Amino acid sequence: FLPNLQSALFKGGASRLEVTFYTNLYVFFIMTLMGGGSGHIAGAYNFVVSQPSGGLSLLLYTIVAYVAISFHMKVVEKFGSVVAVLVGNARKAGTIALSFLLFPKPFSV
Repeated sequence: FLPNLQSALFKGGASRLEVTFYTNLYVFFIMTLMGGGSGHIAGAYNFVVSQPSGGLSLLLYTIVAYVAISFHMKVVEKFGSVVAVLVGNARKAGTIALSFLLFPKPFSV
C-alpha cells in the first residue's frame, strides 16, 4: 500500500521531504493506535526512562532509519514502487542468507 501511495505522491509533484512526512504521519497514526491499545507505548517509555542508554539508542535508531528511508524514497521516486518493493525484498533475502552464513544453524523440514 505505502509504496503505491508514495509513487502517486511523487507523480503529483510532491518532494521527497513531503512524501516522507506524509508517509511517517500515516504510520505514526496507525502505530500509535496499535501501540496504545496493546500497552507497548508505555513499555517503550518506561524503557527509555529507566535505561541510561535508552534515549541514545532511540536517537541512533532514528538517525539510521532516516538514512534508510531517504534511500528508499529515492528508489521510489526514480524507479517506481514495484522496483522499490523488489529491492526491499532482495535486501531481506540477502539478510536472511547472510544470517545463515554468519550464524550456522541446522535446517529442519
